[in-house]
Amino acid sequence: MIIMYIAGVELSGRITRRTVNDYIPMLNYIKNKNRVGGLILVLNSEGGDANASEILYNQIREIKEKKPVYALIEGMGASGAYWIASACTKLFAMETSLVGSIGVISFFPNVTKFLDKIGISVEVNKIGNYKDMTSPFKDMDQESRDKFKKIMEATFSKFREDVMKNRKIPESYQEDVFNGQIFASRDALENGLIDEISDISSVSEQMAKVLSIKRKVKMFYPRKPFISRMITSEMVSGVISDVFKRDL
Repeated sequence: MIIMYIAGVELSGRITRRTVNDYIPMLNYIKNKNRVGGLILVLNSEGGDANASEILYNQIREIKEKKPVYALIEGMGASGAYWIASACTKLFAMETSLVGSIGVISFFPNVTKFLDKIGISVEVNKIGNYKDMTSPFKDMDQESRDKFKKIMEATFSKFREDVMKNRKIPESYQEDVFNGQIFASRDALENGLIDEISDISSVSEQMAKVLSIKRKVKMFYPRKPFISRMITSEMVSGVISDVFKRDL
């Protein structure tokens, strides 16, 4: 007899390619481990890289095809983090959580005025009219701006399509929901972005009932790089102590 348990995973901070590298092996293990009856994904993230978010979104969808996945937004579940959460079987948030920010944004520094002020000019040699489209050393012309906006619109279209499909947002709500706005939990619930307002204890209890098991959650954490595992805090403390002894 296989005794099942619930896997818990915390995803916090900005989502980057490093996040993908850290989390995909762990999520694959959870997906394929028979003893893992379901997954609770605890989120506190403002989002991040669109490509990294899509990769994690796809991974959560794969897990959901094999076992239930519940998302709990503890602090913030915004932008790419909400995209990932929308893939889950059920989506919860705490009373004080912030949810949504369904949109795409990009920043490019422009240092031309500063360089002019200190008397520095930048010479650019390029092949391809748009190779320096996002260069910080020139003002973006309208044609380049329009082309880059199309790129952003393609990303937003994918984001929006997935959320619409997963959350079944009513058409009458879409103009208010898909505009980059962030919502308090009560408003997110009203707009269909979450299923319930809850906490980790209630969420795990719900999943345990669905799986007909005792409420047992085993937390999983990204595996640290080899060198980080070798250098423990005690070792570091000892090295620092030795250095100070030698200096004294």
